[in-house]
Amino acid sequence: METRRRLLEAACQVFEEKGYRGARAADIRKRAGVNVAAVNYHFGDKATLYGEACVS
Repeated sequence: METRRRLLEAACQVFEEKGYRGARAADIRKRAGVNVAAVNYHFGDKATLYGEACVS
């Protein structure tokens, strides 16, 4: 769950800075400090990650 939480926090920051189109999964995973497969493993795709990270 720690990896998922870090991804959500990083995603919120990256989406805020770059917008949905400008944000890359690589930017998010680097900021979260996780491996390349983590985004797909936890969320499946960028759209799902966006929906979960940026709703509140």
